[in-house]
Amino acid sequence: MEFHRLVHHDRLISPNPPRGLAGRLRPPRGRGALHRGGAARRAGAREASADRGARARESVLTRATKWIYADAAIQQPANTSAMAPSTSELPTRYAASFCVGFSAPAAGALVVEESRLLLEGRSAQGHVELSIPYFDVSEVRVGRLPEERLNGHSALLLSRRDGDLVRVEPVGFGLLNELAELIAALANEHADPTEQVSVILPIRKGRLAQARELVEQGPPFDPAVLGLTRHEVFVTDEEAIFVFEGRNVRRKLERLTRDPTLWQAGLAWRSCVGGRPHLSTEVLHPISSPVFSWTANGSLTQA
Repeated sequence: MEFHRLVHHDRLISPNPPRGLAGRLRPPRGRGALHRGGAARRAGAREASADRGARARESVLTRATKWIYADAAIQQPANTSAMAPSTSELPTRYAASFCVGFSAPAAGALVVEESRLLLEGRSAQGHVELSIPYFDVSEVRVGRLPEERLNGHSALLLSRRDGDLVRVEPVGFGLLNELAELIAALANEHADPTEQVSVILPIRKGRLAQARELVEQGPPFDPAVLGLTRHEVFVTDEEAIFVFEGRNVRRKLERLTRDPTLWQAGLAWRSCVGGRPHLSTEVLHPISSPVFSWTANGSLTQA
């Protein structure tokens, strides 16, 4: 009697199987069918391997986050998938490392509250806590230079009006730029719209008329484009006082000083300058009327 071997799923089926099973136990026909079965098994193995890798990475991140928060004795951060500069969802907590000035880095959290940023954590020196009101933040940017990095990674740089530079490294993919936008929006919202900075320029003797003439020509920049709310220039017997007013005006003025157009216009003042100019953040009340005056509501006055 001729015996036939039927192979199905790596099992050897006995000769003369029951008639009802014979049709269902036929092996795949041709090499192509066997190849497709092997490809399916390999694809399934790759998916299982990727799933195990994802679970392993998630486990590592979870353990690392728990370690940070256990060390800092603080709570886990809220979900940051839908960040928006809205105070209705504040406060919000983010796992982060941070460094104030040249102090030792601390591991802990950045807390975005309604009126301030709160940094709290633990460094080699012990517990660290820093409160930064939004109106004290003069500039927000991402630092990628070697000296700006924190723990070897790009960091969020917070410049303050009264205090050292703060570097923050948030823990989480994509949080760096999102937090920069959020904090910049909150800082601008809380900035004083009447912040005033004055540049006081000594005038050389015998050059008063020339200085007044230069002031009357107007500034070499557009105050509206610069974001000012008021710009006035006063001229006394000894000095010219340039008054700038608006939100974050000091940062805007610092950016303006790097404009080549301003330097070119400054060449006309060389024969009038009697000393080094200096900045003043005090609100000045000159006795005389301004030689030049501009306000954001559209009024323009020239003597």
